[in-house]
This record gives sequence, C-alpha cells and structure tokens, in this order.
Amino acid sequence: MRDILDKFIRYGIENTRLKKLLMRDNRTKSAVELLYPKQQYEDILTEIWVKRVKTIGILLFVVVIAFIYCKAQTKYFDFVDGENSVVLETDESIGFNFSFNMDGEVVSDHMTIEPRTETHGTETGSSDGNQRKDEILYEMRDEIESSVESQRGNKVAVLPKEVSGRDVRYFNDKPETDYSLFALSLVILILCPVIWYKKQRERVEERENQLILDYPTFVNKMSIFLGAGLTVRGAVERLCMEYRERKEKGGNKRYLYEELLIVNSEISNGISEGRAIEKFGKRCRLVSYMRFASILSQCIKKGSDNVTEMLDEEVRNSMEIRKENAKARGERASTKLLLPCVLMLGIVMAIIMIPAFLTM
Repeated sequence: MRDILDKFIRYGIENTRLKKLLMRDNRTKSAVELLYPKQQYEDILTEIWVKRVKTIGILLFVVVIAFIYCKAQTKYFDFVDGENSVVLETDESIGFNFSFNMDGEVVSDHMTIEPRTETHGTETGSSDGNQRKDEILYEMRDEIESSVESQRGNKVAVLPKEVSGRDVRYFNDKPETDYSLFALSLVILILCPVIWYKKQRERVEERENQLILDYPTFVNKMSIFLGAGLTVRGAVERLCMEYRERKEKGGNKRYLYEELLIVNSEISNGISEGRAIEKFGKRCRLVSYMRFASILSQCIKKGSDNVTEMLDEEVRNSMEIRKENAKARGERASTKLLLPCVLMLGIVMAIIMIPAFLTM
C-alpha cells in the first residue's frame, strides 16, 4: 500500500506542472547538489518531494479529522425551548441567560439550576456595580428561583415571562467548541517546511564539518602519494580504492571521498585531470579545497617542481585550520551545556532550600 501511494504521488509530480513548481525550491536544490552526486540529482530531488507531499497529505487528513472531531464534541446548551420552559428531570446543571430592559439599558445575567438543589446565579452581563441594578438582579433571580422551585415536581418548569413588572427574555448559552486539537494539528502542518529546511541545513553543516575534519589527512596523503612519484590520477585512484574498502567493511559515508569518486569517474570518462580537480574544488565550496585544487591544477598545467613543498605548507595550514575549528566546536559545546548546568544548579538549590523552609 505504501509503495503504491509513493508511485501514485511520483506519477502525479512527474506528469503535471507540479514538478516545475517544486523545482523552484532553490534551497532544496542547492542542498541536494551538495549532498548527492550529480548523476542521482533528479531522482533524489523527486524522491524528497514524494515524501514531503505524502507527509503533507497525511497531515491534511489529520487536520480535517481533528476539525470534524472538535465539531462533534461541541457542547450545545439548549435547555430553554421556544416556550421559555426548562426540563428539570436531568442529572446535569441547567444553565441559561436572561435579559430585561432597565431605564433603556439591556441588562443580562446567567443562572444555573442544579439538579434537585438550590438555584444560584452569577452575574455576567452589563452590570457596572450600580447598587440599584444589583438589587433588581437579585430580585429577578429570586423570583425566577421561586418560580422554578414551585414547579420542582413537574418534568418541565415554565419560566416567568414577566418579573417585577419587566418583560424577561430567556436564551441559551453560546455553544462551546474546543478547537485545541485542531489548532495543534494545524500548527504541526505549518511547521513542516521549517522542520524540513532545518534538517537540510543541519545536513549541509554536517557535510561542511566533515570536509574540514578530513582536509588535513587528505592533503597529507596526497602529498605522500605525489612525493612517492604517483600522478594526480594515480593518487586519486588510490584514495578511492581505500575508501571503497572501508565502506565494504561497514565504514561511514564521507563526503570528501564521495567527491573524489566523482573526480575519478570524470577522469576515466576523458575529462582532463586539471579540469576535474578544479570542479572538485568548486563542488566542495570551501576556501581550503579551492586553494588545494588551484595548487594541483597549476602543477599539472605548468609542471611545477616544488609541488611537495607547496603541499607540505598546505598541510601545516590545514592543521592550524583544524585547531581553530576544534576550538570553535568546543565553545559551541560549552554553550549548549550551559542550560543543563543551570537546571542542575536550580535542582541542587531546591533540594537544599525546601527542607530548610519546611523545618522553619
């Protein structure tokens, strides 16, 4: 069922204008270009949007179900009928509103009739604390209460249409609907793009951190291989072979060596070594890799004799960059630990102070 749904969504994306619309998402396109080989670009981008469309569809279904559920749970207060009467034989409280005209001002109040108990009222209308108005409201509630109590033995109590010479109008409370579940599901739906782009940014940052961490080792190996007499192509092939062996043994994916696999493939397909290395530096999008690619490209084109010295200098520079990056990562980690430390301090203070206050 899940595979059928994925195929249906993929067919809908690829055979409608939806694909052109989705391809305008430059942030997703840029992230896919960084994280995956170019040969898989279209398929992976389509697969990402298939998952997203499916997620949106499921969440929309949940939102609709939540709205229907909330509407079904709506509480309607229909205790008062068209003839101003209320049913007394019930196990729940009967609440209704009444209003009357006093000196040109409409005054309203709320009454609650408890099952087989005394009646009480809570002022909710337009009372401004005026003493005369409070007295009239008290009188109104008292007479309505007396009328209801006099009919307590009946199934239905007829409410008086006139109290203290004033016409009284009765009406039910407004229906109450709790939309919290619907609002929660709607918020989750709205937050989906934020979550998607946050995960994309995290993966791009992870790629960048990997490239920075692997750079010193990579430059050092290239320096050793080139110093031993290997060509740039031979050194790249050697690194790719080592990476494949590590992956076969269960090693993790490393973005640097995935890019080197592309370089190896391009050279095998006839692209010059210098051009392939230049494209490698641009794809990595880091200054250090661009500088390294420039050194190798220059050595390939001009046949520089001091390539080993230049690479050794680049190794020393890369180690300094690695130290600075490690220091920055440590500072970020200490910042993240600040909140847990504050919480632990609060818990310790509570453990010490609460018993002290209880014994006072």
